[in-house]
Amino acid sequence: MASKNYGNNYGDEEVGSEKKLIKKIVTYTILGVLLLIFLFGTFFTIQAGERGVITTFGKPSERIAEEGLNLKFPIIQHVYKYNVKTIPINFDNKAGTGDKSEYSSLFSFTKDQMEIQVAIVVNYHIQPTDVMNVYQTYGTQNYYNLNVIEPIIREAVKAESAKFNVAEMAIERETFSNNIHKNLASKFEAKKAILESVYVVNIELPPAYKDSIDKKMIAEQDALAAKNKLEQVTFEAQQKVAEAQGKADAMKLEVLALSQNSQILELRMIEKWSGNLPLVVSNGGGSSANTLFDISKLMGGSITQNSTGGN
Repeated sequence: MASKNYGNNYGDEEVGSEKKLIKKIVTYTILGVLLLIFLFGTFFTIQAGERGVITTFGKPSERIAEEGLNLKFPIIQHVYKYNVKTIPINFDNKAGTGDKSEYSSLFSFTKDQMEIQVAIVVNYHIQPTDVMNVYQTYGTQNYYNLNVIEPIIREAVKAESAKFNVAEMAIERETFSNNIHKNLASKFEAKKAILESVYVVNIELPPAYKDSIDKKMIAEQDALAAKNKLEQVTFEAQQKVAEAQGKADAMKLEVLALSQNSQILELRMIEKWSGNLPLVVSNGGGSSANTLFDISKLMGGSITQNSTGGN
């Protein structure tokens, strides 16, 4: 009986030891996890060009976390990071290439009610000293960009587009860009943002307007070609008139010269002579016989007579 009780006591002690061991393992595990949470939750890093807003149970502290290694209480404190470097907002107008993001299109209407697409890049930054104000007024930086800055850009582009006709938009891009910059500068400042630059990189005109431009260019080219052709024909006609007038004037002068000097006619005959002397038929002074003179032989000293009529 005694041996049986001894065995039961030994078994109880062994079970108790196992429970204690399990309890220690669980305790140490929990402590280890809490220690890791404490270590990793206590230290955080703020990168160059960033600032951090530390909140305790949602309430922001007065201290702004600067660049480098910082401390906070784990679990009860949270850090919201803000980029204070240059932040680009880019509307690239790539909807035609299949881009379905909210930045793929920025539509607007011109003064003459033509719909255009504007590709624009706006650069701005937040002053480090205004990070706390931005958080308290607008929330996180992502919310600030999406719901504060971008709507201001869209509104400014629409307002300035309405001041230009579609034809002016194609040639007044720099003025359009400058107007947007002026529009945004004061509005950004009111929202604790500093505007750096505005670039209008492309203006997509309506297809109907681009077609009309193409047709106009073709018509202008055709009109220019017709004008050049007309000028060429007119020039050629003027040349012919001038040439005819020149010939007429020359003939008048020649007639006048002939009327004043008969020797000019002889000069013209000599100029036209080929050098061959003709045969001359002469009546023999009332005789029935005709005499045929070969002038070339005559000049050489011989005369040939041929009786053609009588004896």
